[in-house]
Amino acid sequence: IYNTASDKKLKSKIKQAPSGLINLKPKQFVYKSDPSRTRYGFIAQEVQEHFPDLVSKSVDGTLSLNYNDIIALLLQELINTNKKLEALEKKIFV
Repeated sequence: IYNTASDKKLKSKIKQAPSGLINLKPKQFVYKSDPSRTRYGFIAQEVQEHFPDLVSKSVDGTLSLNYNDIIALLLQELINTNKKLEALEKKIFV
């Protein structure tokens, strides 16, 4: 089990998460270090264009992603899509 501290008392500058994750394109790939296993995810350079805060750079220049925070952005996109769908349903079924 992986837990992250998330108590409101530990946070400041709280605001709505941004939209835009829909602009990212998931990829299928294999890591060069493990070519026997197919993986799915994002390319850090592509994510960095839209959400630079989700990308970290190591000492050797390799980029890595904060996949935990991507979950919240995915949920925000789902909420936005659901609101659009509900508005459309109201127009159609009224």
